[in-house]
Amino acid sequence: MALDGKNLFFGPGLFVIVALLIAIFGLLKPKFGRALNAAQFLFTALFVFYASPWPVHWIGSALLEQAHSLARNAPVPDCEHSFPVVIVLGGGMHSADLPSIAAQERLLRAADLLKELAAKGQSRSVILTGGPTLRGSDASEATAAEAMLRRTLTPEEFSFHKFYREGRSFNTHENAVYSAELAHGEHLAMDAVLVTSPFHMPRSAAAFKKLGFNVCALSTPEPEMKKALSFDNAIGTFMLINEIIGGVVYRLRGWG
Repeated sequence: MALDGKNLFFGPGLFVIVALLIAIFGLLKPKFGRALNAAQFLFTALFVFYASPWPVHWIGSALLEQAHSLARNAPVPDCEHSFPVVIVLGGGMHSADLPSIAAQERLLRAADLLKELAAKGQSRSVILTGGPTLRGSDASEATAAEAMLRRTLTPEEFSFHKFYREGRSFNTHENAVYSAELAHGEHLAMDAVLVTSPFHMPRSAAAFKKLGFNVCALSTPEPEMKKALSFDNAIGTFMLINEIIGGVVYRLRGWG
């Protein structure tokens, strides 16, 4: 799972920040001590819930089972080696020229597949998704992704495949919409290997299927679930809840 500034502030880090503000306010305004103590206890309890292993295990297991189901019920056996298009979903940017940790994991998973296919003499059309999601930068995720794949693959492996940049999207729905537009415009097949994180796969596959893609799900390795209280668990719980809510919103809006 990627840890970036947005997830840190709007996720579990928000609990820490609020707890510190409550403590400071309590020192400055001691007459509100009882109410502030109650608020401090509430935020501490919420953070312990987020940081515990159980939410990550419960929610993560449910999403992983959906991802496994997609793999088990593939359109055709061994579709990752037969579908002519590979789509790699963006996952944020660490800097203007470096994808986030989550995005790097997806690109490395795609690189492994592309290396294997090139060794067998099989060329693919590869769509790299993601717009300029880094605040203050015009660089797109797709451009940074292509640069990373160019560094990861040998020159022969890279030139063996045809790469397309979908550099306008800011979310999973737009990934699907603009990838479909690109595929139609370039006369690409709609049989596509979709590469993303396992927890993100159920919502992503539903969004791409809604736009007419025949999806072959190819997930990155499953993350290790911590067994003790940890900040990693808190980040994971926040991101998993975000996926659950996102899936509901996508269904309500007709996006997946």
